Amino acid sequence: VGTVAANTYATAAEANILAGSTKAIVFSIKDTPANIAGANAAARSEAVNIIATTVANVAQATKIVENTTGYNTFNIEDNDANIAGAGNPLLAKAGTVTVTGTSTIAHATTISGFAQAVAYNISDVSNNALGATTTAYNEAINITITDNTTYAKAKAIEDATNIGDINYSIYDTAAAISAGVTADVAVINEAKT
Repeated sequence: VGTVAANTYATAAEANILAGSTKAIVFSIKDTPANIAGANAAARSEAVNIIATTVANVAQATKIVENTTGYNTFNIEDNDANIAGAGNPLLAKAGTVTVTGTSTIAHATTISGFAQAVAYNISDVSNNALGATTTAYNEAINITITDNTTYAKAKAIEDATNIGDINYSIYDTAAAISAGVTADVAVINEAKT
């Protein structure tokens, strides 16, 4: 007849038991993303709210957002491929999103198109470097081209408004470099070699 409600957060293991009860029990979950993701689907969907106590990867976050009855509190950290593949609908539900390691330029281009802000560093080869400054460069923290690049590609990096460091080496024709000295010497001066 009466209501049964937990007045503290349940762990994922406790939530499995509560959700399996024949009596409806009101509860919320607070646990690690791994434990939450490993809980029964019923435990996640019947919870009022879910709070992840540590950062989740994309796969774990996908399980957390199965709960649509209340709010979900979580942050995401994962590699660039998983973040790029996650899509904005999932990422927008996270508090913060961070790429672990570095991102390729291709993945950074996808990630920078999301409405959700994502913290990432770019590290890639010159063949993949962009010929013009884009949001992929502007929203990055650090940008590194790991091999020699042209003056034109270096200029796109130097013109970026990213908040961290830029690292590149220029290997180009004498004509391109001398024109660069005249047009925008800062590109030459920022080169590491």
